[in-house]
Amino acid sequence: MPLTQGLKDLFRSRVLGRRRPEKWPFVPGRYHILDDTAPVIVVMPDNASLARDLAALSVQGLCMVSAACRSVADVEKLTINIDANIAVHCIVLAGGVEDKTYPALEALEALFSDTAEISEKAAALAHKVRGKLKTLDFAALQKRVRVVNMLTAVDVDKIIAAVHKNATEGLRPDAGFVVQGHDTTLGIQRVIAPPSIAHDFKNDKAGTFVIATKVKPKAKSIVVEHYNSKGELLRMIEGKTARDLCITLIRNGWVSRLDHAAYLGRELTLAEVSIEQGVPYEPATPVDGDDDPADSSADP
Repeated sequence: MPLTQGLKDLFRSRVLGRRRPEKWPFVPGRYHILDDTAPVIVVMPDNASLARDLAALSVQGLCMVSAACRSVADVEKLTINIDANIAVHCIVLAGGVEDKTYPALEALEALFSDTAEISEKAAALAHKVRGKLKTLDFAALQKRVRVVNMLTAVDVDKIIAAVHKNATEGLRPDAGFVVQGHDTTLGIQRVIAPPSIAHDFKNDKAGTFVIATKVKPKAKSIVVEHYNSKGELLRMIEGKTARDLCITLIRNGWVSRLDHAAYLGRELTLAEVSIEQGVPYEPATPVDGDDDPADSSADP
């Protein structure tokens, strides 16, 4: 059995894994992406024209507009993408018609807010999605993401006002995209740092790190391993540039002291330069600054 599972994992990681996009949203759909690091998503039952109008305005705080959510597949895709984007903490339901029911949106709201009063059809749909996404922690999702139900709103200004309100009230310093890996033997999060993210640097929180570079055909990146005080690996964060990784580490509270943050930034820059020049990355001093330093390495 272990051998069989191992072969399955190898096949999924080597073959199926190649088909997985490295850019969020990881599961494609009828989406308009405005700012993948913004906190609010607007979901509509089926209103392509309103979705286009809203997306054309480049609303501040608006991450994505989903033009249609009508089926189990639509709810499943949205759930996977929202779970993967750490920045998202609010779903605004809008663009519907008065006196019309939308089981898919009822199910979506139930998944993220554990709503008790929904129709039987919506409950069955939500049950199917939970069955398909057994690995997702819905309890954690419900704590992170809230649903604002203004389903019959079709006025663009009213929707924009809701986006601004929820983006400001629930502002969280989160960033990054959690990739659901095919290789179940890894057992930890793989986080992709958002590119070109706007952020004001502030004080941060604790973390010990190991830096490595990945230089392969058509796949060059920097990988940072994050350890706790016991030396246990918590997560791996991967990004294309030192800036993207620094902002991701800081905004998620994974760095503690200013001297660590400053040194980590310099080392990540050295790693980025080493990739550009095609030479091995060699750290000057320990990354964590302690007596028992973490190693840094290059993967040619």
